[in-house]
Amino acid sequence: MNSESLSEAVRCLALPAEEQLTFLSRLGVPGVIDELALQFHDLAVIADQLLEAGKITPEQLSVVKGLDEVLTGMSGRHNASLWTEDSLKRSASWEDVRRRAMVYFS
Repeated sequence: MNSESLSEAVRCLALPAEEQLTFLSRLGVPGVIDELALQFHDLAVIADQLLEAGKITPEQLSVVKGLDEVLTGMSGRHNASLWTEDSLKRSASWEDVRRRAMVYFS
C-alpha cells in the first residue's frame, strides 16, 4: 500500500489542464483524458486500507471518496463530451475536480 502513489494521482487531478495534458503525453497516452480518472481510481480503491494503516487522514479519505464519486458521475456515454481536451480545459466539471483534489493537500 502506497499513500505516495495515491497522493500523486490526486496531485495530477489538481493540476491545471495544460499540465494534465503534458502528464498524459509523458505517460504515452496523449489526449486520453480518462487515463487521469483511471489512474486515480486504481489507487482510490485502497484508500480505506491506507486510512487503517495510518497513511492518510480521515479528511484525505473523504476527499478521495468525493473525487471518486464525482469522476464516476462524469463517466458513461452520456458524458462523453467531458472526456475531451477542450472539456478538460474549459468545463466546470473539471474545475470542480481540480478544486476538490487541492483540498486533499490542505
